[in-house]
Parts: sequence; structure tokens; C-alpha cells
Amino acid sequence: MKWGIKITTNINKLREEIDNIDEQIIELVLKRMKVVHEVGVTKSKDNTRIYVPEREISIYNRLSNISGISSEDIAHFYTEIISFCRKLEGILNVGIKDDKHSLLGVKKLFGEHVNPIIIQNFNSLDLNSTKYILSIIDDEVLEFIKINDWSIINKVNVLNETLYLFSCYKNTTLKNNNSNNNCKTKITVEGEQND
Repeated sequence: MKWGIKITTNINKLREEIDNIDEQIIELVLKRMKVVHEVGVTKSKDNTRIYVPEREISIYNRLSNISGISSEDIAHFYTEIISFCRKLEGILNVGIKDDKHSLLGVKKLFGEHVNPIIIQNFNSLDLNSTKYILSIIDDEVLEFIKINDWSIINKVNVLNETLYLFSCYKNTTLKNNNSNNNCKTKITVEGEQND
């Protein structure tokens, strides 16, 4: 993107221009929120998942191509816009362990409008209300996703640690990972089987 920089000594004039741009940005965010609300109504009728990581990645890449700003930099500020709009569809519960990597990772991936469910072990999660966990890959999480037929749908790097987002939903952009919008999980808890 080429910047047409105007040299001026009138800082008040530049601040007025910034204020005008900010007003346009807010108007567009409000317009985006209205459309997202309509999408949310449609999703609730279809019982479709709220968080679609492949859609967000597509947004970041498209905006990167338009602007010339890297998709990573777009994601840094656009995640909050998406998070703010997503809350109209619902606040996501994400199971995490009680450590700084997980808490930072859930905020980096989902923005401020997310409900981190801090747990001691993943088997204690209420899978009727929590459809995501964010974790390093270890024996506990591997056993959990195997039992519950969950998949990796995204990842985030935090403080030189890679955390993986697991879900009963599938990410359609990942190889060998078919879409499953109904999110039916088979869970065995103390000998009982729940759907």
C-alpha cells in the first residue's frame, strides 16, 4: 500500500482527519455487527458452529492481499474486531490448563470475548457447554481427543510454546479432516455414555 503523506505543520487539521476516519471505522464496525448478528440468527437455526477458524484465516489473508499488511499483523488487531462481533452469536467456552501460556493463547486466538474454563484435567470438562480445548500436545490431551473423537482445528504460538486448539468440530482446511457441524461426541464418564 502506498501512503500519500502530506507534510503539514497544522497538527489540529491532521487530528480532525483522524477523527473523521475513526468515525468511519466505527460506522463500519456497527454495520459489520449487524450483518454478523444476521449470520448468528441463521447459524442458530441451523445449529451451526460459531467459531470457524478457516473463515477467519481467509479474512486475514484477503485483507492482507488488499492492504499489503502481513496476515499476521492483520490478525493482531482484527481478532478483536471479530471477537467483539462474535459475542453477538455467543461467548465461547474454551477449556485450558491453569498456566500463563494457555491464558495468553486463548486471548490471542479468540480475543477478549471468550470464556476460558480453567481445569485440572480435560476429562472434567462439561462437553455440552465446552466444545474447545487449548493445550500443548501431551499424553492427557491425546487420550482425551482419541476417546472423544476430537481434532486439531487451529494452533497459536505463545512465548515460544505452540498450543493447539482441539474441538469436536472439524477444520475443513486441514488435510483429512472432514466437516462435522453437529459436534456429537461420545463421552464415557464413570461408565455412563452421553451424546
